Amino acid sequence: MSASRDQEVVNPVDKALEGLALPTRAPAPGPRLTAAIASLAPVGTRHPRRALAVVGVASLAMAALVLLLLAPRADLAFLDRGRWLALALAWWTGYAALLPIALLPRRGSVAPDGA
Repeated sequence: MSASRDQEVVNPVDKALEGLALPTRAPAPGPRLTAAIASLAPVGTRHPRRALAVVGVASLAMAALVLLLLAPRADLAFLDRGRWLALALAWWTGYAALLPIALLPRRGSVAPDGA
């Protein structure tokens, strides 16, 4: 059954809701909600530099633990130390450069502490 342009299509749900008397104002909050809102305290802001220090120290501790638990390569004494040091320096520089970018927020941005 199709409706012509002159006939208005009426949704049965809308028609059923027409008879309901909806309140014009929201009801007042209850006493428990009012008390809960009154007892709210400001949220502490994050400490991003402290988080950076914790992650940095934890990652250094994990690296030290891995180096202590794993035996060094058997051919390490025969490999070029300069290349190994350059490789280690490159890895450390990349890590040290990207860690603050990942953990420190932009200047002026504020977020609540998730802890």
